[in-house]
Amino acid sequence: TVKRMNTEERVLFCHELPKIELHAHLNGSIRDSTLSEVYEEKFGTPIQLPARRTLTECFEIFSVIHKVVNDIPTLKRIVKEVLNDMSGDNVFYVELRTTPKAFEGATKADYVDAIVSVIKENEHTLPLVKLLLSVDRSRSLEDAYENVNLAGQHFQNPGEGREPIVVGVEFSGNPTVGPWNKFLPVFELAREKYNMPISIHFAEVKNDEEAEAILDFKPQRIGHGCHLNDSILKKMTDNPIPLEVCMSSNIMAGYYETYSAHHFGEFYKSGYPLCLCTDDSGVFSANLSSEFSTAAKEFRLSAQELFDLSYKSIQQTFCSKKEKENLEEKFKAWLEGASWSLSMP
Repeated sequence: TVKRMNTEERVLFCHELPKIELHAHLNGSIRDSTLSEVYEEKFGTPIQLPARRTLTECFEIFSVIHKVVNDIPTLKRIVKEVLNDMSGDNVFYVELRTTPKAFEGATKADYVDAIVSVIKENEHTLPLVKLLLSVDRSRSLEDAYENVNLAGQHFQNPGEGREPIVVGVEFSGNPTVGPWNKFLPVFELAREKYNMPISIHFAEVKNDEEAEAILDFKPQRIGHGCHLNDSILKKMTDNPIPLEVCMSSNIMAGYYETYSAHHFGEFYKSGYPLCLCTDDSGVFSANLSSEFSTAAKEFRLSAQELFDLSYKSIQQTFCSKKEKENLEEKFKAWLEGASWSLSMP
């Protein structure tokens, strides 16, 4: 029998475990302390961020974030801090996602360049960082094309002897607006012209027709998957597309009453390819260690099962084959030096 970890062991193990983060929105990962500080600097009044975070409070915080992140220095500061936080949480690889924005005196291209410059400055420390540019479904088609073309230029021209930092595009934003089929041509362009990997927010709210259409498009990954009927589930199990699971986010959004009811359990048991993610670690006050720890507690996962789950998500990343192999080596090296008796999956 597998020895179950007690609470203390579980929390420690999940912190030490090397992790892969594949669904993290940059702005939603801002520290509360930074948000308060920058708000006060810019608007001259202190702001009290709510301690209790239901969906209503989360949306209030997002609106504050949009007000505050409106220049390049603030943007760069947030990127730097998010990477520090992830490094401190033993995240070995992260794909940050963000919607390019134009600020006063700065274009969308400047926005992306600023993030890329911070990533390059920190490229010799963990985590290995990549970027997905977002298409926001509440914005225009013109906006979507601009973002995909910007991503494609970065993806295809990473610079001499370098792997790309922008490794794909993703589809997100308010799931109740902007039909998927309106944006389909934009993602066909991403695939056909630039050969870029694609991740799509999927079945976040109930919309069976859209969920089926997204699966038919066959993106490289899908995110959330909270509202699924039997025919969609069958389609997923027949042709599995790796699923980005964001448990705390889904609980906050009210999609599930409890963690134990979350679809992670069923998908995990069936062997479906998935990765645990934070979505918006700052807003939801949940880092990746705590997501792993919650999964371990609620679904009775052993240290070995947690390691395997994390290791297998390397194959779901959008980085190059060589970078995937390097990550596998780093996981193996961690395993050899770890005080936990584990083996490679």
